[in-house]
Amino acid sequence: MSITDEPVANFGAEDDRLKPVDQADGVIRTSANVKTAVVVVHGMGSQKPRETVNGFVRTALENFDGGRIYYSRPDKITGSYEARRLLAIERKEKGAVVQTQTEFFEYHWSYMMTGNQIRDLLPTSLRLLLRSPLRLPWQLWIPWSVLFALVFVLAWKIVDLALDGKLKKFSLNDVIAAVFPDGRIAAVVTIVVFAVIGWLTSSFVDVVRYLDTSPRSYEVRRMIRKGMVDLLTNLHANDKYSRIVVVAHSLGGFIAYDGLTTFWDETDRRQDSAVEFTKLVDLQTAAQPLVDNPSADTGDSDRMAPHAAVPVGADDGPKDPKIIAFRAAQYDLWQELQRNEINWRVTDLITLGTPMYLANMLFTKNDKQFNDLRKRSELPQCPPRGDSETVEGKTPKTLMYGRREGGQLKRRLVTGSPFAVVRWSNYWFTPIFGIFGDSFGGSLAGLFGAGIDNRPVTVNRFGRYVPLWAHTRYFKYPDCTGTGFVAPVIRAALALDLQTKPPAPS
Repeated sequence: MSITDEPVANFGAEDDRLKPVDQADGVIRTSANVKTAVVVVHGMGSQKPRETVNGFVRTALENFDGGRIYYSRPDKITGSYEARRLLAIERKEKGAVVQTQTEFFEYHWSYMMTGNQIRDLLPTSLRLLLRSPLRLPWQLWIPWSVLFALVFVLAWKIVDLALDGKLKKFSLNDVIAAVFPDGRIAAVVTIVVFAVIGWLTSSFVDVVRYLDTSPRSYEVRRMIRKGMVDLLTNLHANDKYSRIVVVAHSLGGFIAYDGLTTFWDETDRRQDSAVEFTKLVDLQTAAQPLVDNPSADTGDSDRMAPHAAVPVGADDGPKDPKIIAFRAAQYDLWQELQRNEINWRVTDLITLGTPMYLANMLFTKNDKQFNDLRKRSELPQCPPRGDSETVEGKTPKTLMYGRREGGQLKRRLVTGSPFAVVRWSNYWFTPIFGIFGDSFGGSLAGLFGAGIDNRPVTVNRFGRYVPLWAHTRYFKYPDCTGTGFVAPVIRAALALDLQTKPPAPS
């Protein structure tokens, strides 16, 4: 059995990419067969088509010989007339593949998020403002204190003016005019206030509405999630891709997570009813130490304590031995799926600066509601919950992956376990003093599991420390390559040199 693919242009005097590199399982595989698809999911705000992926591709690709070689091609996968497919060719050094042929796609969803109103932000803002700061992640302590003080002073001033009879109407213009009697100052304040309202409406309201399950937001959330699932479906239906990586920034982390977990439950895995996944035993063994004793930088307390900007001894890959062992087991199980021709090609989810570390406050109203969703496997974890764990009752101390069939334990992949095979990496610019950096990103270990590679990243550039602006700078420093810097950490997580067996032809 042979696998054919579209021809690859000869970019050098000697083109050895079409030589066989593997003949396992009777498949003659050439390196030209190995193609990786990278899906980039942009974050909140009125993003323009291709804006995020155009910046990301330079961060993702190594600079070989003074440049990055990639091409812009028409895109027939996403179904958008505005989209393009960015194609990076295979690269070799001394005969070894250092970058497989990679195609970059962007999932552009912001055009569906219409009709945002500032009042959509008020319930969530009020709930966070009235929450005890001791129950907030440390990144929000100073922003919360400043906002609480401003709201308190403003409310006190408004009440005082109302009692004095100087404020008879509570419209925005009337309040500004009463607080600032000087007409020139009031005019400037009015312009600033409306500019801030416009910015909040076009950005932060996206987060609130996407996570809102009320009738007003339900339809747009369904459309955005469906678009992500459709894109993954189209990529899996195309036999040219051996591997798929999903990269998400900001609110895109929620969207990518929802898309992956939904697609997992919709994927046709009927073949697995006759397959014993032996690698599930290895995954279970590797996951147990993470569940029993999460390390200091991946535990439940991680969200409440600050990280160092550059972890001591950090390199471009994970540094926790338990995380390394678990990710190796995930990849081995993923390969077992491929050997059994089960069409799941996603190997990695990479999130950057995602507010998912606030999911228990944004997605639900409190910790109890969030934990209830986890127990029902409606919020899949990494590592996955044991298949013997029930919604109520005691949680078994020992993990067990598989299900009982006819009184015997069968090693099966069940609903709610995509992170049995998908490695999850999460990075963010940790803020100094809770302000100078990205306060919207943080560790996900306490909420989504200790199997996530949670690490702060940095870069020696001014923009990385600017409050709010830092949130937009993850893909702005492709040539900064120091230890613990964002670009090399992203490249290590992408692993574009990874050679994987192509999917079986349909």
